[in-house]
Amino acid sequence: MRLRDGLLVILGVLLIIVVARALSNGPAAMRRTVPEEFCGVWVTANPEYSDRYLELGSDFITFGTGGVNSRRFAVTGFNRSRDEKGRELSTVYFRDVDGSEFSRQFHADTDDGRQLVFVNQPDVVWVTE
Repeated sequence: MRLRDGLLVILGVLLIIVVARALSNGPAAMRRTVPEEFCGVWVTANPEYSDRYLELGSDFITFGTGGVNSRRFAVTGFNRSRDEKGRELSTVYFRDVDGSEFSRQFHADTDDGRQLVFVNQPDVVWVTE
């Protein structure tokens, strides 16, 4: 009987760990994929980034790093919220092949101009090709 009780305790602990990990991956409202309106290739007229691009797919993000070089990451989540000024703020979460996790936040105007502006680059406007 003791072996059975011990196994039940271990299974219970494992279940708690799995549930806690699932809940800690982000807000409940977070999507696992990038919304369709953001998918595509984005470029900028900013001369500092003239040979760069950004490509968003439903499950990947690629940063063109100059010339033919690029870095592709797996998207692990996408969230929309509001910033302190009430503007919509989108956050894409992604991971590289070694498991390192990253995120980037941006404001978007996808109604008419189809523009993205990353929070960390407020002077660089990205548009779809």
